[in-house]
Amino acid sequence: MMGSRGQESDGFWHQGELSVRLGPWVYLAQHPSRTWDTVGNIIGGGLFDRERVVANIDDLWKDFPEAHTLLLDGLDMPLMEASFELARLAEFTASVNRPAGIFLLDEPDLNLAEEALDWITEQLILLRGKRTMIVVTHHLRFARTVSDFAMLLVRGELIEATDTERFFSRPEHPRAQHYVRMGS
Repeated sequence: MMGSRGQESDGFWHQGELSVRLGPWVYLAQHPSRTWDTVGNIIGGGLFDRERVVANIDDLWKDFPEAHTLLLDGLDMPLMEASFELARLAEFTASVNRPAGIFLLDEPDLNLAEEALDWITEQLILLRGKRTMIVVTHHLRFARTVSDFAMLLVRGELIEATDTERFFSRPEHPRAQHYVRMGS
């Protein structure tokens, strides 16, 4: 990979300023997997060690008793039969518990009930600064709440990239101004 300064790079360069060391990636897809693996097996990364999985749930969701209970009660349920919220929380929990240099979360807010959206939002806020996360979303409120840096891409072209506050209060590009004003 070439850095923007023309030299070989082991990271990602944006306008020659932002460098993110590339390492193992973790990807959370838009929609939960259609698998017969259990919620516990998904959270355990393919190995359902109940004690370890429960410890992961306890650690991540201790401040969110409803999410905590939902996950614990669903440990033995196949993901295929789980509610959308349970499946999404299971895959989110599995994703953030994996060691990785970069986490790519593709619309983690998609189709969630308000309560589950609040849980995910709060977790992303708690993880800010501890992990490098790229969150893809079309929802302005969610983006503004969970990010410290925002980018607008239109048909694969980077239109604007800046800190979140500036992006939402003073976007420079006309397309970004329209997006912030109209939401699309």
